[in-house]
Amino acid sequence: MPRYHFAAGEGTFFERLPWKYSDKIRVGRGRDSAAHFTRFIGLGAVNESEREKERWFYAMNVSPLNYASQGKAPPAETPGNCTPNPLFRFGRLGSPLDSNNLPRTLAAIDSSTHPADSKDADRGRRAAPPPLSYVCRCCSQPGHWIQDCPVRDQGKRPRLDSDPPAGYICHGCKRTGHWRADCPASAAAAAGSGSSAAAGAHAKCWFCLANPDVDQNLMAAIGDDAYVAMAKGALVTGGSAPDGPKGHIGSIPGGGHVLIVPIVHTDSLRRARESGSDADKALCAEVDQWIAAVSSLFAEHDCVPLIFETCRYLPHVHSSLQMVPIPQTKAAKVRPTLDEMCQADGLSLKTSYPPDAADGYLAINDPADGTQLFIHIPRKSRTFNLQFGRRLAAHILGVPEREDWKKCVVAEKDEAAGRDRFIAAFAKFDFTR
Repeated sequence: MPRYHFAAGEGTFFERLPWKYSDKIRVGRGRDSAAHFTRFIGLGAVNESEREKERWFYAMNVSPLNYASQGKAPPAETPGNCTPNPLFRFGRLGSPLDSNNLPRTLAAIDSSTHPADSKDADRGRRAAPPPLSYVCRCCSQPGHWIQDCPVRDQGKRPRLDSDPPAGYICHGCKRTGHWRADCPASAAAAAGSGSSAAAGAHAKCWFCLANPDVDQNLMAAIGDDAYVAMAKGALVTGGSAPDGPKGHIGSIPGGGHVLIVPIVHTDSLRRARESGSDADKALCAEVDQWIAAVSSLFAEHDCVPLIFETCRYLPHVHSSLQMVPIPQTKAAKVRPTLDEMCQADGLSLKTSYPPDAADGYLAINDPADGTQLFIHIPRKSRTFNLQFGRRLAAHILGVPEREDWKKCVVAEKDEAAGRDRFIAAFAKFDFTR
C-alpha cells in the first residue's frame, strides 16, 4: 500500500485523484493509523526536446506511518476527493482485463468456430453458447448453434408456432408437449437457476466477464454492476479525431455505437426492473447511470441516443442495451420511420411490456420525447427479425447498407483504435474514473 505510485512510461505528467484502501489499517501490533491512501503521479521525460513542457519532477514530504501512531508526526488526513481503489474493481471481476490474459483472449475468440471432429465432440461443444464471432447460417443471427436454431427445418416440419405432433420428444428434457426451442428446462437455465450446469454455461457466455474468452478488444468502461462495450460491426464509425463536425454521423470519436451489458448473467432488463432484490435494483440504477453518461457524450456532439433492447428468452441469452447516436436534426424521424417499418412487417407498437412475462420484446426509446415503445415478440414466434433495432437506426441515419453487422466488422487493430478514441472522449463522463 504505497503512499505514492510513480510512472514514467508515457513521458507525460499526470496526477490522478488519490485513492484509499480502507477506513483504517494496522501499522503495528495493537496500533492503527488513519485511513491510508495512494497518489498516482505520471512524470515526463527529463530533457526530452519533444516534451519540453512536460513536468518531470514532483516534490513530496513522506513520514513513515508508524511515526504518526507514535506521535512523532501528525497523522495524515485523508483528502476529501479520494476515490475507491481502482485496482480492486478488476480483482472482483476475476481480472478479465488483466493484460497477461489479453493475447490468449484475442487468440481464443475464433477457436470454437470450426466443426468438431466427431458427433460426441460436437455435442460437448454445443453444451455451451457459441463464441461472439459465430453466426448461425440458417437464420444469420448470433447467439445459438445452427443445430439449435429455432427456424431450422421449418420447411420440413410443422411451424413452431403450432403444438408439436404426438410422439415428439424434446431433446432437452426428454418430455412431450413442447418444441425443443420452447423447453422450460432450458429457459430456467437461461434465467440463472443456480445449478452447476447453468453456472458453467454462463462462464462461457461471450457477454459474461467471467469468460476468459470475452472480447476485451471492445470494452470501454466497467462499473460495479454493468459495463460499456463498443458494438461489434458498429453501425456508426468515426475516423481519426476529430471524427467529424458536430451533429453529423460519425462526429463522436470511435463512432459511439455502444452496448451496456450487465456483469452478472441477466436474461432481460425487464425481469431485473420488476425484481425487488437489492442486487437487481443496483444493476438497474447503474445501467441508468451509464445511459446518462453516454447520453451526455452524445449531447456534446449534438446527438441524441436511440436506445433499444431486444429480448428473447432463449437458452443462454445475456441481456444488453444498444445505444446509437442520432444527430439532433434527425431525431424527429425516429417515430415515423418506426411506424413505417412496423406497418411493413405487420407489427404493432405498444406502450408497455407484454402481459405474458414469457414473451419477448423489443424496447425502443423515442429520443424526440423520451417515450418508450415496445414491440411484443410472442414466445412461439419465429418470424421476428432480431436486427429490427439496428435496421431502424440504419434507416434513420440513411445508411441501409450497414444493416447487417457482419458486413461492418473491421480488423481488431481498427476496433482497438476506435475504442481508444471513444474512451478518451468519454473519460470526463465515466463515473468510475
